[in-house]
Amino acid sequence: MKFTTLVLLVVVVVIQLSPTLVRATAAGEEKVVCDMKDPLQPCLLPIIGHLPPVPRCCEKLTEHQPCMCGYIKDYWFGFIWRTPNAHKLFDACKIPYPTC
Repeated sequence: MKFTTLVLLVVVVVIQLSPTLVRATAAGEEKVVCDMKDPLQPCLLPIIGHLPPVPRCCEKLTEHQPCMCGYIKDYWFGFIWRTPNAHKLFDACKIPYPTC
């Protein structure tokens, strides 16, 4: 239990210190701000704690689909999105796992 709490605390601290990525879009499209804090917050417990995702988590994953390759390749957070639990999260939300 202590290890899980420590991992959760480290993830939250690193998320708070991370820079925000902005995804470029074509003219006329709405710009998606790729902020890892945004989709990760409601999805943190399902990834770390093996819980089913809440609807807000699935909404955020859908909204941030254009950003997911950047999240997966990120030096600090990529490991979170590459875990088996993250794959299960995408399956539970009925969102295809990104192929980058």
